[in-house]
Parts: sequence; structure tokens; C-alpha cells
Amino acid sequence: MAGIMNNRIKKYNEFETQDYFTNGKYCLEAANHLYKFDKVKRFYPVGLLIVHALELLLKAFINHFDSHQFTNVQKLHDLQKLHGKAVDIDVSKNVGIFSHELNSNILRFIRDFYGDSVAVRYKITDCILDFKIIISIKEKMVNPMENLLRNHHLTNSSRG
Repeated sequence: MAGIMNNRIKKYNEFETQDYFTNGKYCLEAANHLYKFDKVKRFYPVGLLIVHALELLLKAFINHFDSHQFTNVQKLHDLQKLHGKAVDIDVSKNVGIFSHELNSNILRFIRDFYGDSVAVRYKITDCILDFKIIISIKEKMVNPMENLLRNHHLTNSSRG
């Protein structure tokens, strides 16, 4: 049993940027699909997919641009801290993904739907989301990151 558990932990720890990015992108696409086809207009389950997508995409960003910082946040699930770390890296490395619009949308989503208070947790079960967050994350975060990761992969594969 210990061997199986160690293998699972090892696999989790060996996730690469592309793994986090792809899984985050799929969560966002699933949320968009549910919304687009009028399956659900409320927070649950679309909002939870967005929460998970944001967590994975922020981890992908941090891992790609500052792998040393990533070890500190790898098991972190606090969107506010992950977002803050990603923005710090974005500014310090002059990446330019976290625009004012993207930051505002992410912070509004975190404030409104990802609070720690019990009141917010009860509120989110039946509140209506502003689904522009999905478009904002896709256009301002996913697409630019996808291009950066693709270019990085092409650059590295041409060297070796």
C-alpha cells in the first residue's frame, strides 16, 4: 500500500506546467460549455469549474515563469495568494499577461464567489455569475499563455 501511495505522490509532484495548463484549460472549457448550452446559469457547478481552472492556470503560470517559487505554492489552494504570487512574477519578469482588466475580473470573482466567510459559501449556491469571467480568462490568460508555452516548447525542442 505504501508503494502505491508513494507512486501517487510522486506523480502529483511531477506535474509539469503543461499538465496544470491543459487541465485548467479543460475546466474552463467545461464551464463555458455548461453556460453556452444553457445547462446552468448559477454558481454550482460552473463556478467550481472556474475556481479549479483558475487554480490550475495560476499554478501553470507560476511553475513556468518561476519554478523556485512554485515549490512554495504547489499544494496551495488559496486563489488570492496564488493570484498575488502570479501577479508579482508577471511584474518582476515583465511577462505582461495580467492586465488591469484580467486582474479586476479575477479579483472580483475571488471577492464575490471565493470568500472564506460562511455567508459567502451559502450565497454561492444560488447566486448568478457574471459569465464574462470565462471569456476574460480565456482571452486574456489562456490564449497568451498557450502561445508562450508553445513558443517555449518550440525553442527548447529546436535546441535539442
